Amino acid sequence: MTFNLNCRRRLDQLFLYRNVKTSQVLVTIGRHIQGKNLKQIDEALRPFKLRKDHWTPFIAISGFTSYSLVMATNNILLNKIRNRPKSPEYYKMEKRLRIHEDMDLVETSVLGLCQSLQQLVVRKMISEEENNLLKIYWERMAMMDLPKEKLGLDWPKFVQHEKLELKRDRLFMNDEFKRIKKSLAERKDRKDVKFKRSIYDKKKEEKENRVNQANQAGNTSDINQTK
Repeated sequence: MTFNLNCRRRLDQLFLYRNVKTSQVLVTIGRHIQGKNLKQIDEALRPFKLRKDHWTPFIAISGFTSYSLVMATNNILLNKIRNRPKSPEYYKMEKRLRIHEDMDLVETSVLGLCQSLQQLVVRKMISEEENNLLKIYWERMAMMDLPKEKLGLDWPKFVQHEKLELKRDRLFMNDEFKRIKKSLAERKDRKDVKFKRSIYDKKKEEKENRVNQANQAGNTSDINQTK
């Protein structure tokens, strides 16, 4: 499958965003989060609207070779997050403390991501022997050690880890995630096409107006003759 490298929504990339205030997490295919992504969050804890200044990427994954692969990872990960295990102590907490724990999904997401990629191997959607197929970019590199520390899990061999470079906490600076800027000639050609299209649309509208006026004039003439 060939991916459009200049597409607004790259289908070979998966992103995890964290809320800077609540530590809630959104998962999205392509680097742009949308209001519909909020449906991933339990309704009782869901923000009323998406404020992009409250969300920052903390994991970015590139290198998926098919849409089915990135979609499978997305679905498995979301399922892991929704059905995360809860300790017996959780049910003994006060409600306000439980709400805080339900919101803080950063660590859960990292663990779920490692498990999701391992599931791809189990389902034979990807081979463990493939080297450096996926690149995971981390806002904080220390996070990559969580699966080993918490669950004793290693990342699959086909994963390579890199530092996620951000500007103002939201703008991607890694070349992997930058939009390819078109040349001046390409931008000029596109502008010319839009200009020609607008002229065509204007002429078409003028023609339709003349036809309508002619029809109205004909109808008026018929009415006068009838009288």
